[in-house]
This record gives sequence, structure tokens and C-alpha cells, in this order.
Amino acid sequence: MALASCILSDWKALCPVEEFYEGKDIESLFEAGIVARDFNDDVLGTSFDKLFDAGRNRACGNAISLALEAHDVVMDLIHFDMTSLSVCGEYRN
Repeated sequence: MALASCILSDWKALCPVEEFYEGKDIESLFEAGIVARDFNDDVLGTSFDKLFDAGRNRACGNAISLALEAHDVVMDLIHFDMTSLSVCGEYRN
């Protein structure tokens, strides 16, 4: 959630996330006792490692499902595509 908040706020740098949260009421976003320095590079790096080990797509899908359930959003069909495609070079017709 910490990184998602940064990204959605148009904060481009992922390394100094703790700077992003300086001066913000982060206890209302997370829980009591959380401070900006809790989002240092080491903690975020460990979080990325755990996310990779858990399976990024599965973790993201689970988070989306939980959010939909928490807000009583009913959907008949969900298309979940977390792929990206980069293409460069010259191509023949």
C-alpha cells in the first residue's frame, strides 16, 4: 500500500519513499506507531523480495479481490492482465 500511495500521488522516485511520508498523517493510512522511517530502502527491498516469492500476479489479484469484497463491488467478469510489452527495432511488413 505504501508504494501504491506514492505511485497514485505521482511520486516518481521509489527509493526515498520515507521522504514521501514525512509530515503526513500516515497512522491514519496504516496503523498506530507507523512512522515515515519505517518505509526505508531496506524494508521496501525486503517487501519486494517477499512479493516476488509470493507471486506478484497472485498477490495483486488477491489484493484486488479483497478490495472488491470490502467495498461490496459485485462483478460478473474480471479480466486481469498484468503483462507489459516493449517493442523496438525495425520490422518487415
